[in-house]
Amino acid sequence: MEKDKSHIFDLLSNKTFVEWVRNPNKQSDEFWERWLEGHASRKQDFYIAIKIIQSISFKDWDETDDNSRKILTRIINEEYSSTYTTDKAVLGIGKKIDFLTWSVKIAAVISFFVTFSFLAWYFQEEHKEEGVKPVSLIQKNTERRQKISIYLPDSSRVTLNSESFLEYPQSFGNERLIFLKGEAFFEVKDDPERPFIVRSGDLSTTALGTSFNVKAYPEEQSISVSLASGKVITETGSRLIELTPGEKTILHTRTGLIEKVKFQIETDLAWKDGILIFEKSDLKEFVHTIERWYDVGVEIQGTPSEHWRISGSFDNETLKNVLESLSFARKIDYSLRGNNVILKF
Repeated sequence: MEKDKSHIFDLLSNKTFVEWVRNPNKQSDEFWERWLEGHASRKQDFYIAIKIIQSISFKDWDETDDNSRKILTRIINEEYSSTYTTDKAVLGIGKKIDFLTWSVKIAAVISFFVTFSFLAWYFQEEHKEEGVKPVSLIQKNTERRQKISIYLPDSSRVTLNSESFLEYPQSFGNERLIFLKGEAFFEVKDDPERPFIVRSGDLSTTALGTSFNVKAYPEEQSISVSLASGKVITETGSRLIELTPGEKTILHTRTGLIEKVKFQIETDLAWKDGILIFEKSDLKEFVHTIERWYDVGVEIQGTPSEHWRISGSFDNETLKNVLESLSFARKIDYSLRGNNVILKF
């Protein structure tokens, strides 16, 4: 089946992408490297678009029909065949691409012509003196015990849990791409023309107007997406899972297994209201959660059973009350010294 060339045109008409190809810098390099990690199936399109942009001499571009069509003809008739690699020094394509097939539909050619006519004007006139501006990325971090709310450029709202990291561009292009490490709840503004994509580790979540929670702490052995409203599609590798409200995707990072399960909205989203919930949590998860929630260090003394689990709910409770409950329910001694907790098994 012929590859869908519209993806290439999407990149060619993305002003931020074109600016990066022509004027790369460390910040924009990192952004587009992460974009490519989250769009592995579009890798070939990505490098073809780069080659096309690099083959155009913007300063010599003439907007008269005859000259423009000559340039366009040269571009779409040229074949690129070299070693396919993701090495920054080599931007090759693994097989020959017949660009003549792109011009079968006149609409595609017109679209291409109009796009680069605009870009020629953009780079020659608007940025003649000030130069091309690089991609501007915004990064948000939360410390332990801290939770913040953020409004994205499209007015979508993000509630960021403690010890989490969020990265997104200052302005969105054809898609709204976000990078998350940690946990966040997303309330996405509806925009059918621009999908909203959250990249968290090996899992990508695509949505339009909807609300969902993503939990992706590096030290934990799973990444989960819990849907509160609307509809999302989660993707890892070639596996796609569509969720409806009350369903969640869990990717087990150690094994690569992925599953869809039901969940209680009140449980997965309780953290937003200051409610700490453990649901058959093992010791490692318990310790990391306590450390993040109360900004303490936890030391384990003794040898707990590998089957140790804990369940419980704590509504805005102090650390001392949580430890008292743990001691009573699980017969575990503890001591609290400043910002250090010692659990004795």
